[in-house]
Amino acid sequence: MKRLEQSLAIAALFALSLNACSGVTNGNSFVPDQNQVPLANLGKATFSVGTATLQDGTTGLNVVAYLRTANGSTAYLVNTPSISGPAGFTVPTSAQTANGAGGSGADGGTATISATGQTATPPPAGTTFGTAGGLFGGGFGPFNSTQSSSNFYPGNSNPSAGVPAFLTPFYRTPSGGNTPTDPRIFLLGPPAPGVPQFTNITWPLNFAGYLPGFTAFGATPVTGTYNLSVVVTAANAAGTTVAASANLSSVAALPAQPSPTLTKDGAGGGTVNVTVPVDPRIVETLVFIHDTSTNAFYTVGPLTGTGALTGALPDLLGPCPASGPGCNAPTIQTGDTFEMTAISFDYSDFEATQPGNTSQQPTVAGPGGQSDLSISPATISTY
Repeated sequence: MKRLEQSLAIAALFALSLNACSGVTNGNSFVPDQNQVPLANLGKATFSVGTATLQDGTTGLNVVAYLRTANGSTAYLVNTPSISGPAGFTVPTSAQTANGAGGSGADGGTATISATGQTATPPPAGTTFGTAGGLFGGGFGPFNSTQSSSNFYPGNSNPSAGVPAFLTPFYRTPSGGNTPTDPRIFLLGPPAPGVPQFTNITWPLNFAGYLPGFTAFGATPVTGTYNLSVVVTAANAAGTTVAASANLSSVAALPAQPSPTLTKDGAGGGTVNVTVPVDPRIVETLVFIHDTSTNAFYTVGPLTGTGALTGALPDLLGPCPASGPGCNAPTIQTGDTFEMTAISFDYSDFEATQPGNTSQQPTVAGPGGQSDLSISPATISTY
């Protein structure tokens, strides 16, 4: 099976390396030498905040965060992140906890977006990220390892999460009727530059795409300093806490992003059309496409500029039961239902994400010093 570069399973939790193998010498057993790498030396955090114009037209908080090793991969497979806001920031009360779009649980009414440590005894009330949620090389996701498995990734998440990846935004309960303004999962897929076609049997089972880096919350942003804290514990090593801070200087949100459309070519793809609002802050736009019939994710872009823009969705990127050049399936099958969402950014979001970016601390803030985005309502259609 092809190695999934930049996947959540690259980094080892304890990062222990053995310099010798245990064995027998002249009939005497010996204990191998050990070189334990401190957890604190493994990972560094990238952290930025901004405003988020959400699908329903309200303004929320956008958070861009990574926790990576020196080679750009995930640093810790189990961790407990939290984000504390400045005075006046309040997490809204939401009944849904940990799963789906993510409810606030015990975080509601406080100034902190938090997770629950797996070793907490007794387990406290539900939190925003729950026990499954952690911070990884591609962003926040429900991929914390368990005692029985450590190879979680988008499409194969921690069983306690109940979703393949977190929905965006948090603190918005889905309507149950799949409306254009419902929270959705956004994952990077082909044909975005550098993103491989992973929809064949040579990739890990159910791998759905790469995390896009951003996570939006339906919480009213306020200016001031936001603090990220990621607690990493270990049974046989000293734990560590990775911290970072970011400043939100303006709550002037980007204009609402209209929904994109697809001009179908009848062969599985077509031309993506999007009208980006004219705003000098906007740097790029990504169009996320989800074929809900096959659960395949695609991304067109990044598109630069404003006004009427177009991008190509190739015909033959669809899920394939076999590998090799002779296996070409339509990107979207005739009769499939698909959803399209356009997101505009005032910073270079795509350029900071995996798999293309392997920096430990990529640049994620725009010229204004923060990371603002605008999410369109979804276009829901049948091919």
